[in-house]
Amino acid sequence: MFSDTTKNSALRSLLLLWTSFGLVTWVYLLLLGFSTFEYNFSPPVFTHFDFLENQYLYALIHLFVFLPVFLLSFDKKVYYASRWKFLFPAIVLIAIPFLIWDHFFTSGGIWEFNEIYLSGFRFFSLPWEEIMFFVTVPFACVFIYDCMNAYFPSNPLVKYERTITFSLLIALFVFGLIHYKEMYTLTSCLIAILSVLWIKGRREIAFLGWFYRSFLIVLIPFVLTDGILTGGFTNEPIVLYNQDHFSGLRLVSIPVEDFIYGFALLLQANYLYVLFQRKKG
Repeated sequence: MFSDTTKNSALRSLLLLWTSFGLVTWVYLLLLGFSTFEYNFSPPVFTHFDFLENQYLYALIHLFVFLPVFLLSFDKKVYYASRWKFLFPAIVLIAIPFLIWDHFFTSGGIWEFNEIYLSGFRFFSLPWEEIMFFVTVPFACVFIYDCMNAYFPSNPLVKYERTITFSLLIALFVFGLIHYKEMYTLTSCLIAILSVLWIKGRREIAFLGWFYRSFLIVLIPFVLTDGILTGGFTNEPIVLYNQDHFSGLRLVSIPVEDFIYGFALLLQANYLYVLFQRKKG
């Protein structure tokens, strides 16, 4: 039986993780200095679709991500809907610190959002569509995690978890160190490292193996949706990045940092989801 003590310990350590991250980020941002947002970059495109050129595009992306998963949530083998009571508390708990981070970076000129593709309503400097990102994306990606586990119960990546985790941590550390002057690069690497260490420190070897597998599958729809957000299929990007604050490395239109940022978000949300289910026993 999974005890309340274990769950509370995990939540306390998560709070410590975000507190440490927040302090480091805030101090570094003060030392580096806030900047005025500037954008003068036209990202390369995968291809262009005229029908995407409308002010509700970011909202429509959420519908595209959410609706198919919602309709498939009642599949008898996975029955994702039966576990929403564990999923949504996990999503909310993780969304809060990510949204605070998002707010400070928007206010600090690290990134901004293109009004051409937004309905216009903002809350604490963030478009409501950006806030919904932290709901619909984990909702869809945790579904993929559950489907993979249900339909493919054998996972060879568990056996290689230590090698994968060690290699990942080294890569993140080196990449963050090389680009320590770019805030988005540094902070995305830092939160990803802290997230992996948080779960690794709890000896969640099997979970990490299962998550690594599902994340590889998640990358397929991620490239499509983030490709739209970053201008890979439209005249202009929805999310505008200040060139001074990230490495400049892109997969076509997608900054490499987006993959790291998404990895940390989904890792934390997915782990809390699993944790809350275990409490039920």
